[in-house]
Amino acid sequence: MQQQIRNTQPPGDKAFLMSQLSMKLSDITPALGLQIGLQGAAIAQTIKDDEDMATCLNSAGWNYYRLGKTDSAIDYLQKSINIFYQQHNYSNVAKSLINLASIYQDEDNDDKSLGLLLTANTLFDSLHDNLSKAYTQRMIGISYRKQGIYDKALLYSDNAITALSTLKEYGYLVDAFEAKGDIYLAMKKWDSAFVYYNKCILTAKKINHTYAIAYGYEDKAEVFLDVNEAHPTAGYLDSALSYYQQAYAIFIDGGEASDVATEQLNIGKTLLLLGKNEPAKNYLNKALTEFIATQNYDLAYKATTHLSELYKNENDYKNAFHYLDQSLVYRDSVNAAGQRKTIDNLLIKYETDKKDKAIQLLNTQKELSDKELSRNKLVLARNRLILFFSIGLTILLIVIGFILRTQNRIRQQLKEVKMRHQIASDLHDDVGSSLGSILLLSNIAAQQTSITTDKTILDKIGRNTKDVIDKMSDIVWTMKPVNDEGIGLKEKLEKLVLLIREISGIEVVMNISVKLEDLKLNMNTRKNIFLICKEAMNNILKHANASSIHFSVDVIDRNIIVVIKDNGKGFDKTLVRKNNGMETMTQRAKDCNGSCDISSIPGQGTTIAVQIPTPRSRYRFL
Repeated sequence: MQQQIRNTQPPGDKAFLMSQLSMKLSDITPALGLQIGLQGAAIAQTIKDDEDMATCLNSAGWNYYRLGKTDSAIDYLQKSINIFYQQHNYSNVAKSLINLASIYQDEDNDDKSLGLLLTANTLFDSLHDNLSKAYTQRMIGISYRKQGIYDKALLYSDNAITALSTLKEYGYLVDAFEAKGDIYLAMKKWDSAFVYYNKCILTAKKINHTYAIAYGYEDKAEVFLDVNEAHPTAGYLDSALSYYQQAYAIFIDGGEASDVATEQLNIGKTLLLLGKNEPAKNYLNKALTEFIATQNYDLAYKATTHLSELYKNENDYKNAFHYLDQSLVYRDSVNAAGQRKTIDNLLIKYETDKKDKAIQLLNTQKELSDKELSRNKLVLARNRLILFFSIGLTILLIVIGFILRTQNRIRQQLKEVKMRHQIASDLHDDVGSSLGSILLLSNIAAQQTSITTDKTILDKIGRNTKDVIDKMSDIVWTMKPVNDEGIGLKEKLEKLVLLIREISGIEVVMNISVKLEDLKLNMNTRKNIFLICKEAMNNILKHANASSIHFSVDVIDRNIIVVIKDNGKGFDKTLVRKNNGMETMTQRAKDCNGSCDISSIPGQGTTIAVQIPTPRSRYRFL
């Protein structure tokens, strides 16, 4: 909950009223709230009303936070705090500190949050503002709990509960009971946690706070899940499920779609633990649909992870692999969102710095202009000459910048054309041939009358279709820039080996060096390495009749070394047809300036050794 700033100005003051409206809109439409807050700050600055301007900056900062722009939120709140300090308005200083501490607490910067909260607590104490002090002490208890300092967490939590009970502020008391329950849950004192969560529910019922009741039921379910994790045979999962279902019923009756989906995720997770797979699938899929629609990739990652585990328990490895693959996509999306947020924050800092420098430049130019008025004509002429030179230099720099930008755009366009040719080639060579086979087999099936023949052809169509899907998946994986990191190739190879192990039952000894994670690979290199390994493993399954495979990848002396060895029947290279994939693997290695050596002795297995030079960038030689 945000702390709303109060003002001593008359209620008709426009900027002050805009700040109050901005803060109220932060929970509904923060974009509009931000616009109104900034407009109010501009009005207050025009009439030189610092207190109103600080109030508007505070509301704008909170709206920035609601929009996910943390750095801007912190900047605006800090500016409002500085102005309130100058005005000696310590009540508003403390309330702005609470808002700023809330942001740091949500960002898990508990040291920073705790320092601000303790300062605000001292200010509220000196102002005899008991309600705000109690609210602050509840937050201090949360910060200490997150740092594992439970004795201080309990002390501040108890102080908050005592004060709020005396003041009969039952809305805040609900949150205080829940916060103390969280402390006991972190301490593994489940009975005490359950007692305070129950107090939270009873107080919420007293004031008819429906959603708080639902959150209380959810908290009680978490207690039973935590106990079950420590004592799996005690049979607490049914109780957890019951409380989740009670919370779910409240949210279904009138809650937001996000709360409903979150509870569906909780119920599905618990049903999975109980071994009730069918209803678990239903709840998890409903939750996943909502998370995808709202782009909540963090919770989508959790839902797909549970679904993958569910299908794995059923030995349905196809669906298990599908949802595992999807979970990795959502995990990458969460990471990408974090990277975009970092870039946005850097851009905001850059623009702020640029604006400050522009203001300094304007002030400097004004001072120079004032001095020039008192100089003689010779000095004035010299300054004009310097000005003309500066203008000419500026124009020259603009032209150079335009040329460089144009060249960069042309380079990017050439890269795009090259990439399009590569994609077209892959689609034509890999996917096109498979689709052609599917079309041919479909025409043959349409002309057949034998049921047995039809089934054989349909089986072939199914296999070719799966081949198309796999090839499309490989092309998409190749195109994603996030997979340029060596860890992306490492995960892809691990998944390939695990899949081969599951579908074939062959013993596979895998050793992929962590050094691979330190490489920055281009699209062509990682694609060829993966396809060489995939071709080699497929050849072993089809032709080797092997019972074990040794698969290793290492980075040695600026080279990626891949060794795939089986104990199969082997072959005589002089008698093997050239279309079995050996030439393809050799050519892929050559495309990366590397080599592929295939050695085999009949009856003694086959060894494939691939050596590909590493790119020099981003690799740390140990």
